[in-house]
Amino acid sequence: MKRAGSMRESTEKRAFEIILAKYEADPEGFLKYLPELTGIVDASSPGAHVTRSPFGLTERERKHHVESLESIVAKLQSDKDKQPDAIRALQHCATLIQDDSLPAEYDHVTLVALLKPVLGKSPGSFKAISTVTINGAEQREVINHVSLIRGVVLNLDRNAQVVSITVTPRKVRERRKLLEIVGVARDSEPDVALRHDAYLTEVDAHATA
Repeated sequence: MKRAGSMRESTEKRAFEIILAKYEADPEGFLKYLPELTGIVDASSPGAHVTRSPFGLTERERKHHVESLESIVAKLQSDKDKQPDAIRALQHCATLIQDDSLPAEYDHVTLVALLKPVLGKSPGSFKAISTVTINGAEQREVINHVSLIRGVVLNLDRNAQVVSITVTPRKVRERRKLLEIVGVARDSEPDVALRHDAYLTEVDAHATA
C-alpha cells in the first residue's frame, strides 16, 4: 500500500509533466489561459533555440560520449580535485545535448553537482549575471553556446571545449518558481527535475535576457 506522501508526490509529478507537455505543444495558447506564467516559461519552444550539431553523432560517437560521461561521473565520487573531471564531464554533456541524446539520468540534480566544482558554488548562489572562465581558456574564442540547465550556458570553442560558463540568476530562479506553481518544489531537489529542463531551458547566446 502506497503512503499518502508518496501518492501525493506521484500526482504532483504527473501534473508537472502534463503542464510542461501542454506548454511545448501550444506555448501561445498555454500562456493565454495561464498569463501568470508569462516571464517564467519561454514564449516559444526552447528546443528551437538550442544550437544543434549540423550532422548529429554516429551511434559509435554517441556511445563514446555516453560511456565516457558515465566513467567520469563515477570517478568524481573519489576525486580530491573534482574540477578537471567535472569540466570534461560538462563537455561530454554539451555534445550530447546538441545531439538530443543526453541520457535521462543526467537530471537537474546531477548537472548541478557537475557545475559546483567548476563554478566554485551552486548556480543558485549567484546574485548577478556572471561568466566564469575556465583556467587556461582565456585566449580561446567562443563560437558556440549550449544551455545546460535553465540559467546556465556553456560557452564552447571550435573544438567543443568549455571556455567559460555563464550563469543568469533570474533564469535559475524561474525554474523553481515554475516547480512551485504545481507544488513539486517543497523538497530541496525533487526527482521530478528529471530532464524537464529540456522544456524549461532557454538558450540565450549572451545569457542576459
